Amino acid sequence: MKIYLVQHAVAKSEDEDPNRPLTEAGILDAEKIGAFIGQMDLNLEGIFYSEKLRAKQTALIMSKYLKTEFGCHETDTLCANDDIQVWIMRCLCADGNPMLVGHMPHLNKMLSRLVSGDEEKQVLNFHNAGVVCIEGDEETEDFNVKWVILPEMLT
Repeated sequence: MKIYLVQHAVAKSEDEDPNRPLTEAGILDAEKIGAFIGQMDLNLEGIFYSEKLRAKQTALIMSKYLKTEFGCHETDTLCANDDIQVWIMRCLCADGNPMLVGHMPHLNKMLSRLVSGDEEKQVLNFHNAGVVCIEGDEETEDFNVKWVILPEMLT
């Protein structure tokens, strides 16, 4: 099984706009990443994003380029300080490969827990609009980082 973790693209500050939509650069990064990974056969079950506008915008932009079995959906417990165990269990019980678009430190803790067994251990640094693919065995809960793609890697 594979799980794709995406930190939302760069958003405006709360001072600029309390809803924190994506900046123009954030929109371009989400488009660039979506177009690139859209050429890969990801076999996505679905794209799930938090209720925050910046995550929704990132997910919807990327979804234009990605084929999924169940589409793109807003969901609960993907915000910064939500319990990671909820989505770990959902992913481990999934029939396919989910993509989660969310926030720090939630995604970082989830990645660390699945790869190292310790949610406090820093495995890697996420980047806005970057995609981390982890692959592993849902029964043993043993995962490894398969690849990472960041907007600055693409021209």
